[in-house]
Amino acid sequence: MIRHCSLFKFKSDTPTELIDVIVTRFRGLAEEVPMIRRAAIGRNIGFHDDNYDIASNLEFDSLEGYREYCVDETHLAFVDKWLLPHLDSRAAVQFSLDETADATVSLDVSCAQQNGR
Repeated sequence: MIRHCSLFKFKSDTPTELIDVIVTRFRGLAEEVPMIRRAAIGRNIGFHDDNYDIASNLEFDSLEGYREYCVDETHLAFVDKWLLPHLDSRAAVQFSLDETADATVSLDVSCAQQNGR
């Protein structure tokens, strides 16, 4: 099992209502893309002003499932329409949930690199 965690910070002029819509659309994406096995997506609760705006935790059965997600048309359309126009910064990590696996799994390239984003 592979977990993909992302943090998203939006441009300062992004309306709060739009961020709410993005979270809703992101949750819908998790239901539409078959290789996503489990998803948790939510807004920052606002405890610290300098935190990221949205966090996502997605789980995949395998590294291959994650790689398929990286090039999935539904995922890419979501990124192009809802994230990239408003995004200030992003941080991400992928790791294995299998405690017996090597702690470092080579992904070759990230989704962003793979898709020229």
